[in-house]
Amino acid sequence: GSDGSTVFVSVTFARDRYDELISFYDTWTSGSGDEWSRDDSTIDVGGESLRTSMWNQGASVISVADCLSTEGDSDLFDAVCVGVSESQ
Repeated sequence: GSDGSTVFVSVTFARDRYDELISFYDTWTSGSGDEWSRDDSTIDVGGESLRTSMWNQGASVISVADCLSTEGDSDLFDAVCVGVSESQ
């Protein structure tokens, strides 16, 4: 999508792919030729860990985080949400 100043995409994956996605974006950002910074956080939400990793480079942001899928019927994090955005 786009709001006129930012282009963005969001994709949801199965939760067991979290480490695979982190590895993919670590490899991709380190081989892009640009200098990316990465920040990680883990917080407790109702007794469950919420992991988030975010890469930043200029106007570009990539985030990988535990999330709730739209198909899940519980309050537990059952998916991984990946968001990518870039200012135009």
